[in-house]
Amino acid sequence: MGAPTSLIVGLILFTSVAAGPPPSFSPASIAGPRASPHRSLLQAPNCSGACVDGQTFESTACTATTDRVCSPCSAACTGATYESTACTATTDRVCSNCAAACGDEEYESSSCSATTNRVCTACTTCVPNQQYEVAACQGKNNTNSTPTNMAQNRACTACSAECTPGVTFQMQRCEGRNDRVCFNISPGAFGETSIMDTPKPTSPFRPPAGDDSTRIMVIGIGAGVGGLVLICACVGVCWW
Repeated sequence: MGAPTSLIVGLILFTSVAAGPPPSFSPASIAGPRASPHRSLLQAPNCSGACVDGQTFESTACTATTDRVCSPCSAACTGATYESTACTATTDRVCSNCAAACGDEEYESSSCSATTNRVCTACTTCVPNQQYEVAACQGKNNTNSTPTNMAQNRACTACSAECTPGVTFQMQRCEGRNDRVCFNISPGAFGETSIMDTPKPTSPFRPPAGDDSTRIMVIGIGAGVGGLVLICACVGVCWW
């Protein structure tokens, strides 16, 4: 091989070594950049519309893989049950048993209905010797807002004023359902006749006012004379 030929071959080898290996092409590089594995999660799915409050609730939520499912709400509560959880677009209706009937010295401040539970409240107590009852505490209503006996709290009112010593005396204490009653004992104090001012029956044997011992003696003598007369009459009849 001549000198020119060897020179040409050497130049070719030097050029290929300096340039590096030839570029390679893969199917992925031809198809373009690889798609992101999170792309589907970023895209909003085309779910069905929202459920309607009071009519349907979301029994299956809308996700990237499932559609929203709306189901009819459970039936309205009846009987001795009330709605403890309302039907909304996201929750179904829940019915729970009403509280037990009110007991003694309680009244039903809130009745059991389709939407409310029964609430029992303690009856008011009248203060002894200061108040008396004007309306009784009535305990309960029937269930499901159909009252047979209207519930109400006890109502109390203030007693009348204390009786005045030496002028009036108390005939009825203020207690229970009774107010205090005072009776006049002074003649003319309230324009009324007192029991101490009642006219006495007239009698020829009536002693002076205030002389009780004389009065008792006269009554005794009269009774004795009358008895003696009666005995003599009986003896005379029997003798004849």
